[in-house]
Amino acid sequence: MRRWQAEEDLRTLRRAEEIRADKSRVAMAQKMATQEVKALQRVAGKPTPKGKR
Repeated sequence: MRRWQAEEDLRTLRRAEEIRADKSRVAMAQKMATQEVKALQRVAGKPTPKGKR
């Protein structure tokens, strides 16, 4: 692994910990993840589960 990769990974891990410590940021990230999954399911032609729209 190159030094710049390790440095970038360290920054990523630090940010992840900051996000995990902030419940509102976690909630928003989870909401966005759910929206992204729904969008990808539409692209893939897979129906979204009933009651989850």
